[in-house]
Amino acid sequence: MDEAKAAAGRVPEDLMRRAAAFMLLDDSKASFAIENEKPTPAQGGRWGQAIGEAGQHDLFVDELNRLQQIVIGDARFVRLGIRKAAGAVIATRWSQSHRTSAHDGKTSTA
Repeated sequence: MDEAKAAAGRVPEDLMRRAAAFMLLDDSKASFAIENEKPTPAQGGRWGQAIGEAGQHDLFVDELNRLQQIVIGDARFVRLGIRKAAGAVIATRWSQSHRTSAHDGKTSTA
């Protein structure tokens, strides 16, 4: 860990910021791809705003709700807050990976 800090200290600050931003952008694109989503420019902007504001406040439920509101934007058609049950994505993935054979009634994983 000390070696990594020392190495990072030798890199110009602006270069470190650009590298961090590039890695975050790449990670964000991967997150959207995993969910099979293609964000609009407005959605991408809101995501970037939330990422930029994350870590500025202690992480409590109210802060998670605030960041979620930023990302969602217009919440008229969604329920904000922490889910009490699995969402459709989780349920769909589970059902796709745990198929029941019509022949023997046994559950298999894909």
